[in-house]
Amino acid sequence: MPSWCSHFIAHGTQLLDLYLFMTSDNYYSTTRPAYTAFLPLYANYTLPPAHHRSAEARTAHLDMSQLLGYSEDDPPVNPITTATGGVDPTGGFSEKIGLGRRREVLSQAQKRLRLESMMAKFLEPLDELLGTKRYFMSSNHPSSLDALALGYLSLVTEVKMPDPWAANIIQGKYPKIAGWLKREAPHIFGNRPNKE
Repeated sequence: MPSWCSHFIAHGTQLLDLYLFMTSDNYYSTTRPAYTAFLPLYANYTLPPAHHRSAEARTAHLDMSQLLGYSEDDPPVNPITTATGGVDPTGGFSEKIGLGRRREVLSQAQKRLRLESMMAKFLEPLDELLGTKRYFMSSNHPSSLDALALGYLSLVTEVKMPDPWAANIIQGKYPKIAGWLKREAPHIFGNRPNKE
């Protein structure tokens, strides 16, 4: 059990860091405003940015901040290059003929593949562990692993976000875990978490 809990905390924290803090739309429209519900006014200027920096440090090795829209400063591009005969291969005329849109679509596909791969390391072992049991460790009663799963994954699946990439991956690729969350959240929490 301790090794499963360690697996969950390591990968689950990474997931929440990326989903709640490093996904720009989610952080600025949902996570940061949520702090104002319980922090005094002065703390809103220090704690959310500090937590954001911590999440950034914990996920820096994944190199996903640009994919998630966190880094808005693109590297400067030299408009004229001798390598391509003076043609700018990154923009200009190419944007007018639709290559810019193709690049955007490829970027979205790349984002999806990398996020699915990261989540697979986290959720595939848990999906196998759950199997056909009611709970992760047994069919009789929930364990601390079930509590961790509900705590971490409910933040992903039950909170409405502008960029719900993690919730979409769970519902699309891990229907067993999604069904378990839907079934057990009311049982464990006593009522359904608020989606609004």
